[in-house]
Amino acid sequence: MNKLVSSELLVPILLGVVLTWIVGSIYCANILGYISRPNYYTLPYDLYQKFIGCAGILSQLKSFLFFFYLIWLIIFVRRYFK
Repeated sequence: MNKLVSSELLVPILLGVVLTWIVGSIYCANILGYISRPNYYTLPYDLYQKFIGCAGILSQLKSFLFFFYLIWLIIFVRRYFK
């Protein structure tokens, strides 16, 4: 039971955080013109800063919940139809 819960919750949580960060960073950087003129030395830090500044906590949370639910649904459906 413990292993089942950990794999069903941990994977969607981790992937949700990563996808939220990537999509939000690219979206915010694109809005602010960072994609057209990137500085490759500071790009990860710039993307992080712009994401935190551009997207508020609520929009980040909504994105995370969307990705979490989507990944959890995929895992659940794959287990159910095995």
